[in-house]
Amino acid sequence: MLTNQGLPRDSSSLASKNIYDYWGNRVFTLLLINYTFYFLVRQNFSLALPYLESSLHLDKPQLGAIMTYSLFVFGVGKFASGFILDLSSPKNFLAFGLIGSSAMNVAFSQTSNITLLTVEWVLNALFQSVAWPQCVRLLNEWYSRETIGTRWGILSLGSQLGTMLVFALFPPLIEGYGWRSSFLLPGIGGIIAGIVILFMPLDTPVALGVGSREQRYGIARVVTTEHSPNTFADNTREVFAEIVRNRNLWFVSLAVFFLYIVRTGVSSWAPTYLHQARGMDLKWAGYHMIGYELFAAVGGFSSAWLSDTVFKGRRVEVGLLYFVASIIFLFGLWLAPLAGFVGEALLFAGLGFALVGPQLMASQAALDFTSRKAAIAANGFVGLFSCLGSSVFGGAGVGNIVQYQGWGGYFILLILCSTIGTLFFGKISFERSF
Repeated sequence: MLTNQGLPRDSSSLASKNIYDYWGNRVFTLLLINYTFYFLVRQNFSLALPYLESSLHLDKPQLGAIMTYSLFVFGVGKFASGFILDLSSPKNFLAFGLIGSSAMNVAFSQTSNITLLTVEWVLNALFQSVAWPQCVRLLNEWYSRETIGTRWGILSLGSQLGTMLVFALFPPLIEGYGWRSSFLLPGIGGIIAGIVILFMPLDTPVALGVGSREQRYGIARVVTTEHSPNTFADNTREVFAEIVRNRNLWFVSLAVFFLYIVRTGVSSWAPTYLHQARGMDLKWAGYHMIGYELFAAVGGFSSAWLSDTVFKGRRVEVGLLYFVASIIFLFGLWLAPLAGFVGEALLFAGLGFALVGPQLMASQAALDFTSRKAAIAANGFVGLFSCLGSSVFGGAGVGNIVQYQGWGGYFILLILCSTIGTLFFGKISFERSF
């Protein structure tokens, strides 16, 4: 087991690229494992939706309301995390966030009352909200602008890996032991994992004593003669002012708002759609979602690689291509009954490939459009809009549309939102071209 003991401290060797890269790879591996665990105690809710509906006699608007409240809190928590991230080490945030989220899963598994279920899942979302800002913090501390894209794409695989594990392992668990087991067992495992993380060297390069990003990549530090805020309040005001005055950041955030209506509409409601509208049992619906998440991982990595190599850091243009592809695949799924079982599975896989690209490119563009000091808060700002989209329409909104307009209305909403997101990305790309 990795510990903080034995970290190199000799000043003559700390600047070595080999030492820096060695510890950077260890930190990155731990970060990927930790981030994957977060999804084991998050994505289980969408898989359990049909069982919550039938066993607890809840309707879709009620279940959608749980999503809405939790996603709203998740978004606010991500935004707030950008301002408080320096109050403790990344390791503490990531460990205690996972422990708290897992504890809420254990509590959820023992509850039947709709009010308590809602409160517990909202608290779960609050603990979950600290994870990604700390991931961005560590990526931003360890990697240069020219190398961060690929690492970002690899780390995003944690969300797909965790979700695939949920859809692969939890259906037989639910069928054999009931829906409560899909919250109880990962909750216990997550608590153990969070405790282990507390003893891992999961921190910034400076905190681990291996130099800094600037030393590793030969980046000159920006020295300014302007007044530098020396209090938490001053720094918060300065960062907030930079964010709200950034026009491109607003466009990216609005695009993400509509993107996440689509992402939440698919990831949260597709298992129910496949089960109820297409007549699949949970196992086969789970296989479809595994394909969706597997190709989402490929799409995420490919978009990050393209943005670093082919497009040379032009994240918005990459996201625009993937946005257009998502519209095509959504139309295909709307007509899926004509495509057959295999065709429908391939369309789900293609949609997964397409939807992750704009998500990753928006997060990376937020860093490119702002200063390093405001980068994490800017990412949280984009995250706030993603969760507003998820909570306002992706949860209760989609639930009500399916309840009263059917699954046809569901696909019309998703296609419309993908189109609007494409237009916002297109506007940024068009303006930067002239």
